[in-house]
Amino acid sequence: MSSFQELFNSLRGGSNAPLSPALMDENIRRLRDVRIRSGNDDLRDGAPRCNVKVVGDPEIIDAQGRVYHYYGPSLLVNLDDRGMVRSLEFVGVKSDNDYISEVWHLDVRTGRYKYRNLSNMQGRRISCYDTDEPQFQAGDGSWNSEVAPDAVPPRSFLQKFKPDSETFFVDCRSGMFVRGPPFGLLKSVIESPSALRKSLFASCSQKPDVWMLLAADVTKRHSSESGAARFAKPCREMQAVQVAQLVYGLTACVAA
Repeated sequence: MSSFQELFNSLRGGSNAPLSPALMDENIRRLRDVRIRSGNDDLRDGAPRCNVKVVGDPEIIDAQGRVYHYYGPSLLVNLDDRGMVRSLEFVGVKSDNDYISEVWHLDVRTGRYKYRNLSNMQGRRISCYDTDEPQFQAGDGSWNSEVAPDAVPPRSFLQKFKPDSETFFVDCRSGMFVRGPPFGLLKSVIESPSALRKSLFASCSQKPDVWMLLAADVTKRHSSESGAARFAKPCREMQAVQVAQLVYGLTACVAA
C-alpha cells in the first residue's frame, strides 16, 4: 500500500539516461491500455456516476455529505479509479466570488466543451443541500450544452482563474475528492500535457499504468480520512504527485 511520499519518491527514481524509442513506445502503449481497460470497466459496470456536487456560494460536497467551502473560480479534475482523467470542469463565480455562475465542461477524450449558465437558478442559501441553489454534478456531461459544439471558453472567462485558484481532484466512482495544487501549477499541464510526458517517463521508476493505479488508490484513501486532514492544503509531495496524475491521466485518455 503506497503513500504520497512513496509515490513522490518514485517520481525521482528513474534513470538519467536518455529515454530509448522502444521504452517510449512501451510506455505510450501502457497509457493506451489504461484507456482500453477504463472502457471495459464502463461496459461492465457502467460509466462512473459521480456523487460529488458543487453548490451555491460555493461549496463542494462529497458522496457522504462532507462539505468544503471555498472562494473564487475552481477547477475540477474528474478521474476514474484507474487514474484516467475523464473530464475537466472550469467553474465560474459571480463578480464578488460568491455563488457559482457557470461551468465549462471539457470531455478530454473528444476535446469538446459544453457550457452551462448556472446564474439563472435561484440564489437563496438555505442549506448546502437546497435544490433551489445553483449547482451541478461533478463529471456529469449528460446535459445539453448552451453553446455550439465547437465553442471554447472565452479568454475573459479563463483570465478569472488566478495562480492560487482552488482545484479539486475528484474520484468519480467513489464520489470523493481531495484538494489539488493551486491552479497555476496545473495550467501548463492542461495546455500541453504531452510536452511533460517524456520527462515523466524518464523520471518515474514505476510503469505508467501501475503508477496511475497506485496514485488513484492513495487519493481515494486520503479523501476518506476524517477530521481536518481530509481538506488540508496538499503538501509539496502530494502536489507533485497530483501534477504527475494530471499528466498521465490526460495523456492516457488520448493516447494514440
